[in-house]
Amino acid sequence: ARDVALSGILDDGSPFNLTLINANPNEFSNFFDAGATITVTLVPPTVLGDANQDGAVNFFDIAPFIAILATSSFLEEADCNQDGEVNFFDIASFIEILNGN
Repeated sequence: ARDVALSGILDDGSPFNLTLINANPNEFSNFFDAGATITVTLVPPTVLGDANQDGAVNFFDIAPFIAILATSSFLEEADCNQDGEVNFFDIASFIEILNGN
């Protein structure tokens, strides 16, 4: 069917909703072939300071944060000042986040 909502509940209990519309070849749309398989993946939000990516900012993030700084790697969660780089300038923001500020 077209012009209907495809909705459901993901394994973690989060709801999702996707509107299936009729395709117009002259405009962008979210058209799916009737025989298509659609995979919906929940991507958890980025938690600034969560250097070990376990969903919480705590003592266990300190060592991974330092390792990221030492290797000049990029991890969105470690970019605590959100300037697009992980470097010395993220340390103060990381400490503030770690302290709950």
